[in-house]
Amino acid sequence: MMVLELGLLPPDNSVNPMKNGLATFISFILFGSIPLLVYISTISLEWSIVCTILTLGCLGITRSYFTKTSRFWNCIITILNGCLSGGAAYGISYGLDQLISN
Repeated sequence: MMVLELGLLPPDNSVNPMKNGLATFISFILFGSIPLLVYISTISLEWSIVCTILTLGCLGITRSYFTKTSRFWNCIITILNGCLSGGAAYGISYGLDQLISN
């Protein structure tokens, strides 16, 4: 019923959640630390933004290797997703700062 009516497949028992969680944690630490280290070492927001975009592109290419999909589209989607979420976080924090300081 789940497959026929909703199009949902039963969970795959071969997937290891610990392995997936560890891979996510390592990629977050590895790819997330690069822009942060650039910002700390140069104190330049512009260089940090450039390194963030390049790092997101590398993350998209790395993801395409494991998912066996297009490198170009994975790179573009990852960059757009990262820029959108980063911009939203920056905008919310800026708005909260303005709200608190006034």
